[in-house]
Amino acid sequence: MRERIVETIIYCMMGLLLAGFFNLQIRHGNDYRRMSERNRIRTIPIVAGRGRIYDREGRILADNKPIFNVSVIPDDFDQEYTRQIADIVSLDADALAQKIVRARHRAGEEPLLIKKDISRTAFYRLEELSTLVGGITITQDSLRFYPEGEMVCHVVGYIGKINEKEYEENKHRGWLINDYVGRLGVEKAYDERIRGKPGGRQIEVDAHGRELRTLSKKEPVLGEDIHLTIDADLQRRIVELIDQKYSIAICVVDVHTGAILALVSTPLFDPNMFLDPSRRDELAGALHDQRHPFVNRTISLTYPPGSVFKVLIGLAGLEEGVINSGTIFHCSGVFKLNDRARPFHCWNPYGHGDISLREAIAQSCNIYFCQLGLKLGNARIARYARLFGFGKPIDLGLPYSKPGLVPDALWKKDTLQERWYPGETISYAIGQGFLAVTPLQIAKLMAIIANNGRIVEPHINADETIPDGHVPIARKNFAIMRGCMLEAINSEHGTGHLAQPKYFKMAGKTGTAQTNGEPHSWYAGFFPYNDPQIALVVMAEHAGPGGIVAAGYAGKIADTWSAWNEEKKKKDTV
Repeated sequence: MRERIVETIIYCMMGLLLAGFFNLQIRHGNDYRRMSERNRIRTIPIVAGRGRIYDREGRILADNKPIFNVSVIPDDFDQEYTRQIADIVSLDADALAQKIVRARHRAGEEPLLIKKDISRTAFYRLEELSTLVGGITITQDSLRFYPEGEMVCHVVGYIGKINEKEYEENKHRGWLINDYVGRLGVEKAYDERIRGKPGGRQIEVDAHGRELRTLSKKEPVLGEDIHLTIDADLQRRIVELIDQKYSIAICVVDVHTGAILALVSTPLFDPNMFLDPSRRDELAGALHDQRHPFVNRTISLTYPPGSVFKVLIGLAGLEEGVINSGTIFHCSGVFKLNDRARPFHCWNPYGHGDISLREAIAQSCNIYFCQLGLKLGNARIARYARLFGFGKPIDLGLPYSKPGLVPDALWKKDTLQERWYPGETISYAIGQGFLAVTPLQIAKLMAIIANNGRIVEPHINADETIPDGHVPIARKNFAIMRGCMLEAINSEHGTGHLAQPKYFKMAGKTGTAQTNGEPHSWYAGFFPYNDPQIALVVMAEHAGPGGIVAAGYAGKIADTWSAWNEEKKKKDTV
């Protein structure tokens, strides 16, 4: 009886063993086989180099420097060696240990970047250590580098490491946990084209996570190069003219093609500091700078244009038949709608007397345009402003481009639930009130006037082809306005005489835009007058009268362009 009981127990145990073997080998065999493969095989990503960014002459504005990085695979790495690695690459051991623990919970099988751009000495020490300790990987990478530094910072932009949220949202698109992404400028606008496609290397590891052999390898695909219309040499020369006492926006546009040759916004910043850990204090200072150096003032901030807007009002008046080139208004130095209304003042407190359109543009008479603005009305002013592209962003492809604001009675009723008052039309006509524009929009206006109404869209991508358009204003009216703007720079009483270049004539208009504190200083024009090549805008925040600061810079920039253009012609003929 006892023997039978023992025999039964043995059979039961054998049955349990057979059931277990069945469960392991048949029912879940494939699952355990896959788990075993995962434990044996690791995928090491190979980062794709970003495409280069070039200026119009082939100068490199964004490049890649070959480097080596060290990473660990948290699931394979023995944390007893954390302090040793930290010492080799000069990191805080406790902070590194916490970083590895967090990564093990999030994505333990993926390489965790420990340090980029390790030294030659660190490379050899880590390579030796990796033969003893599993989970350490050393990979070749590239470090983004900006040879021109701050000179073209707002156009080129910079890159930054992705955060956890960005990784989770984009890992299905092939983004890696240690990836970098464009944060500003061309780097951000064309990130998908520049970033390329990563490759990878499948390796077999032993039970301790040490690499045994490479099983397969997929090469990364280098990102696409981007060629810009910007000329880095011209941009540098312009930047060197500027006293960075003011926050300034400068636009230099080829009136024939719309190609932007220079786009300057100050304060400047060096994009290389985002990728250099030794410059963290400098970066922190820039991030907290009250002048906001990372804002591209040419497209991302809007301002009242002040008197530069008078050229558009004059064109509207001519085209609508409200005035002609000989129409006279009287300026006594002050204008009132009625006895109870607030007065509007001319900059000349004694008044200009009887004054024509040509004189009013040249001397920037507010009272002339107060009266012309009332005759046009807010609706017609808004219609002409939109014809010239105001109220919508100029599509450079760059991020954070503002549309500005073209107000009228309908806008005010819908937005503020208020009626429009005649006094607001007066402010509108002299470039104040609700009206808001970007400096590049004003540059586009100047290019259209230089072209007698032909629209060329400003752009920075040299490979783009943008169709022309035309503003429906008579050629003779553009000719009248061009003559008025010539007077503003070249006549004895013109407000823009400081903008006169040395070797040719320029047509333009100054502006002093009232705002909180000192007014913004504006200059807008085109040159040479007889054969227009360039539209130029200078705007200096809180710098005072446009006829002084902005016009002074404009004259120097025109002379700088002239010297640059002559040098370029000589090189082209060699």
